Amino acid sequence: MDRDFTAPNYKRTQDRKIDEFIGICKGVLADNEFNEVEKNTLHKWLNENQINDIQIKKIHQSFENNTSLNDLKKMLEQYIGYDMQSFGVMNASTSLPIEKMLLPIEFKDKSFCLTGKFASAIGNRKVIEDMIKEKDGIIKSNVVLDLDYLVIGELGNPDWKHSNSGRKIEKALKYREENKTGIKIISEQQLLEHL
Repeated sequence: MDRDFTAPNYKRTQDRKIDEFIGICKGVLADNEFNEVEKNTLHKWLNENQINDIQIKKIHQSFENNTSLNDLKKMLEQYIGYDMQSFGVMNASTSLPIEKMLLPIEFKDKSFCLTGKFASAIGNRKVIEDMIKEKDGIIKSNVVLDLDYLVIGELGNPDWKHSNSGRKIEKALKYREENKTGIKIISEQQLLEHL
């Protein structure tokens, strides 16, 4: 068996490719411009590098579908967590894949997994977990198929895809994409509005 395809090596190779993709995107977007030459170069790179990442696959598909330069630029900015129009300032978790339209959050017998750094004025992650438990919510330490809510701390890491919290987000996205679960990915702020 080829060593590159063993699980640890495959994961390392995929992580390196994702890191490289993020670096290329940051370089391409650094001047707040995205032109046809940059689009073609990035598209060629994606064609030559098979990356098993749901969001990168969606970006690649957008290249294949001739999505406009402006829309592609926005997708790349969102993926890397940059708001280039704000002078390249890193976004907090607002650039993460959070539910846009959220019905009231239910707590009783619903499961919650918290990830990232929490910056709430009411307290840290432990305080928030205790508040969820007081409302009869269940705290899980990992993303599982029967999870109801994944809560992302407001101090989201701009390179979230390669942090421990990023792995939880990635797993939740994968489950949703494969229609295995209805996990809702919400922000700390969304949760606090319902506590």
